[in-house]
Amino acid sequence: MKLSEKTWVSLFLLVVGAVLFGLIYLAAKWNCVAGAIVLGFGYYIWCRCTYVASTHSDPAGDGMAEGFHALFDIALSIIYAVTFLLFMLFSNPVSVFTISMIVLLVLFVKRYLFYIFNITFI
Repeated sequence: MKLSEKTWVSLFLLVVGAVLFGLIYLAAKWNCVAGAIVLGFGYYIWCRCTYVASTHSDPAGDGMAEGFHALFDIALSIIYAVTFLLFMLFSNPVSVFTISMIVLLVLFVKRYLFYIFNITFI
């Protein structure tokens, strides 16, 4: 039985997502600043792994779109990391961590589903 390319990509992304969740959990349990840094890098890596490039007749425009998409992913990663850090610093760490992990799960699953169904979405 030969698995399709989408199946292998799905399995790979699920493993990467599980590893990132584990790293975020362990880092945030140790120190909330470390958890925010790991969250920022992890979300950026996840966004770059699930980016579906579009090709058109203008290669320069495609390159600019790729570059601006990378900048937008960096901005989103910083915003999510700072928000996570503020929640962890100024609230009850147990309940906020649970809520944050649920929100992160929704974000990761959303990006994963849009990648699998080949829909470009930020």
